[in-house]
Amino acid sequence: MTKRIGDLILYTVPELEELLQVKARTIRDYLKSGKLQGRKFGKEWHVTEQQLKAFFEAGEDPQDKE
Repeated sequence: MTKRIGDLILYTVPELEELLQVKARTIRDYLKSGKLQGRKFGKEWHVTEQQLKAFFEAGEDPQDKE
């Protein structure tokens, strides 16, 4: 379930996998390489709505690694 903290919306890797129809491995690779910005809390990555928008505005294609 997407987390909301005030105006901040946070997505986890499994949520992004379902929303974008991209493998979790691809999303984690993008996060580790810095192509997609996010933060890791404990064992779980979180991506804000703004970070996700910035990723798409930069012109990256999430399907290019599959």
